Amino acid sequence: YRCKDICILTKGHKRKKSLKKYFDLYDIPYYFDDREGFYNSDVVSDLSHFIEYVLHPQDVAHLLWVLMSKFFLLSENDLSLVRLYNTQKPLYENLPFVFRGVYQTLEYVKQLYSELTPLDFVMALTKINNYYDERCNVQQKTNIDLFISLLEDHIQQTNSGLFSFITMIDNAKKLESSSAAAQSEDADVVRVLTIHASKGL
Repeated sequence: YRCKDICILTKGHKRKKSLKKYFDLYDIPYYFDDREGFYNSDVVSDLSHFIEYVLHPQDVAHLLWVLMSKFFLLSENDLSLVRLYNTQKPLYENLPFVFRGVYQTLEYVKQLYSELTPLDFVMALTKINNYYDERCNVQQKTNIDLFISLLEDHIQQTNSGLFSFITMIDNAKKLESSSAAAQSEDADVVRVLTIHASKGL
């Protein structure tokens, strides 16, 4: 077998850090689909999912991402408490009984969306729970600034709103990921992918 014949699947990106150490130790060539480009960066994903949640409040996947992001920092155990509070009701309906402050903040964000322009809304979103000022490093702040700049340009050029912008971001994210994956296909390296990213194998 050659290295390119081997692929390791992980549940998430955190596990990859420990694997890198051993690959380096034993001089094994590898490729990690870290998705560290702008469109797949943590802050762009956080903002995109938050906007998607506001646009589609019934989508639980976006809600879960937002709750576990640096906006709210809820853990899996926290979400279990919310889910188990009343298993007959949707997660969001349980939220005010377990994490009332989080629920109130989400309702406040929805109100902002109805009152502000798309650009002003996203700028306000970055300030929720001091996300920009206290929870992001310099590189992440730079990515947020670029995200807002892209939104401003998109609005001016297309005269459209957040629905169109998020679609553009999603398409760019897919292109960025597929480009990174294509770079690894012909190289004689062990590929390490998340289970989600391995769908095409």
